[in-house]
Amino acid sequence: MLHTIKHILSQTLASLQKKRNDNKQLAKYHEMLNEVESFVQKQTNESTLLLVRLDDIGDFILFAPSLKILIDNFKNQNQKLFFLGNTVCKSLFENLFPESNVETIWLNKGEWFSNPIYRNEVFVKLSEIKPETILFPSFTRSILLEGLIKSLFPNTKAVAWSAKSGFNQHILNHNYSLLFERPAHGHELEINSDFVEKYLKLELPNKQDFLCFNLPECNLPEKYFVVCMGGNQGSKRWSEKSYAKLAEHYSNLQPDYSCIILGGAGDVSSAEKFKATYSKSNYIDLTGKTNLLEFAKVCKEAQLIICNDTSAAHFGALQGTRVFVIANGNRYGRFFPYPREFSNVGAIFPGSKNFTSPKYYDWEGKMNINMIQVKAAKIALNDFLGN
Repeated sequence: MLHTIKHILSQTLASLQKKRNDNKQLAKYHEMLNEVESFVQKQTNESTLLLVRLDDIGDFILFAPSLKILIDNFKNQNQKLFFLGNTVCKSLFENLFPESNVETIWLNKGEWFSNPIYRNEVFVKLSEIKPETILFPSFTRSILLEGLIKSLFPNTKAVAWSAKSGFNQHILNHNYSLLFERPAHGHELEINSDFVEKYLKLELPNKQDFLCFNLPECNLPEKYFVVCMGGNQGSKRWSEKSYAKLAEHYSNLQPDYSCIILGGAGDVSSAEKFKATYSKSNYIDLTGKTNLLEFAKVCKEAQLIICNDTSAAHFGALQGTRVFVIANGNRYGRFFPYPREFSNVGAIFPGSKNFTSPKYYDWEGKMNINMIQVKAAKIALNDFLGN
């Protein structure tokens, strides 16, 4: 009875907090919308297209195979293509598409949300493009990003996925030339491919998509596995102690493999906690010591990556590396599990929900990832490895 009361109270508080956050976002949107009025562009340039994809690193990796198809198509059609992307993905774009002839504009999200002068500079650059068509292929759009950018171009043909039902749906779906109906299921790779098929009216081959980066040489052990404990949300982070125990288990299976601890500068504290618990001595700590392309290289050459729902999983998955993910079930089916043809990717989720139920597809809840016990993770890892 007490557990039920606590659960109801928790759900009520979460609902109230979400409503407060939604109201703050709407207020911020209308405040920022006032800035746009000075830069609204009603003219359009024929055969000029603006492609907007402002997601973070993992999402960009999953979009890259579809982006290649779009770039090649526009090149063949002699269309002028501009790409507006998240600045953190700049090195990846330039590495994957070095001769694309795409003009790029890179948006710093931190500056965008905090600095009106910076936003105005971006508005000026975008309005000068005068696109005839603007594509928003992201399955999840934001009124503070895509919503504001769309408002710059009232006469431009705009194409996107229909927005998910919610407080901002009427804004995100307003004044679009074409809104594709949202699929009821599908991995992000499949969703991106589906968008391209619908827009280009082409049927794309159903195949496994691996990325071919031009990666730098790195001084790495001959055989190693990666542990990456990072994640842009605390709810996605399994405990460092649990990671250490699971890494020890795999090291016992492969005693000749070194362990490489991988992560960004913000993950140094997690790496220290891991090392304080990890009983093996053959590890290398590269946390905060790699750039993005070096990070990709380490993921590519690994025998196995053990990680949270973070970019390391996608770097490994789309370069053919075996990846085992500790996931909290957030947005189940859209990012994990991977499509069946990606047999190199496995995952474990908290066991208290039937995530295979359709109602949990792209679910925005956050299960307690530390409900996943080390013993269960060991068993799932063994099954994934075929042991």
